[in-house]
Amino acid sequence: DRGLKNCAFCNQVIPQNRFSELEQHFNEDYQRLIEKLGSLKQKLENKKVTISFPDASSFYDDLAEECLIAKKEAEEAITAFNQKLDSIISAVTQKEQKPFSKVDLEKLEQAETAPFEKINSIISKHNKKSENFDSRVDENKSALEIHHIADFIASYFEVVGEIKTLK
Repeated sequence: DRGLKNCAFCNQVIPQNRFSELEQHFNEDYQRLIEKLGSLKQKLENKKVTISFPDASSFYDDLAEECLIAKKEAEEAITAFNQKLDSIISAVTQKEQKPFSKVDLEKLEQAETAPFEKINSIISKHNKKSENFDSRVDENKSALEIHHIADFIASYFEVVGEIKTLK
C-alpha cells in the first residue's frame, strides 16, 4: 500500500513477485484461520446440552416431588452450561470478524453433575419398585387377608362358642 521499493527493515530492493507471494501466503493463512474458527463454532454448538427428562407423573407418588426438584436443578445446570458455551461462541465470532485482535475467553467449568445423579437415583428407585411390583402385590394381599381375618376373629369365636353351647 505504501508503494515501497525497498524493504523497510533491511533496505534491500523488494522483488516484484515477493508482494504476490506474501499476499498469497497471508490469504491462505487467513482462510485457514476462518475455516478453523467456523469449525470450532460448529463443534461448540454441537456441545450444547439438551436433555428430555421423564415427566414426574411417570414416577410413583413418593418419588414425584423429589423428581421435580432434581429436574429443576438439572435444567438450571444445563442453562448455565449452555450460556457459558454461548459466550465462548460469541468470542469465536468476534475473532472471526477481527482475526488480528485479542479475544478474552472465560474459563468453561465442569457442569454440575449432582442433579443428574439425583435423577438417575430416582429412576433406579422407581425401576426397583416396578421390578418388585408383583411380590409387593402378593405381600399386600397377604396383609389384607390377615387384616380381614383379624376383623372377623372375634365374631368367629362367638359363633364357635355358641355352637359348643348348642351341642
